[in-house]
Amino acid sequence: MAAVVAATLTTIEILELIGITTAQATNAIRDDMLTEPEGIGHLNDEDAEGIQLACSAYAKRPTETRFTVTRVQQKRLTSLMYWVKDKVRLGEPTEFADTYVEADLRGEIEAAQEREVCRKEQKRKGEAMLTVEVGAFCGTRSVHPS
Repeated sequence: MAAVVAATLTTIEILELIGITTAQATNAIRDDMLTEPEGIGHLNDEDAEGIQLACSAYAKRPTETRFTVTRVQQKRLTSLMYWVKDKVRLGEPTEFADTYVEADLRGEIEAAQEREVCRKEQKRKGEAMLTVEVGAFCGTRSVHPS
């Protein structure tokens, strides 16, 4: 008996669902950041700064290949990167079923963006706690006045 393989969205379909719809833009972004065989899984190797630099560079290309990635599109692409990183961290596949619609996909990547903000805040608070003296942390008076 043959195994049933679930259909998944293509890289181009995912880019279109996050609002990057021109063939020139989807092809360039796919070729630069979403190369096969990983597809969107390749975003695990990217960071927010790299995505921002790549998006800025598209507007500086020669006229015939130039296009602009809006701030909203850039944010969604960055959110997609965080979603991919979450999936890789959990050991889950980095793919969307072909039944996903725009609202579903955007909801998932926005949740990934929110989780990243929470992780950064937790890290900041954790680092701040490391600098607090034990006495001040326990509610007793600190030896060093502020």
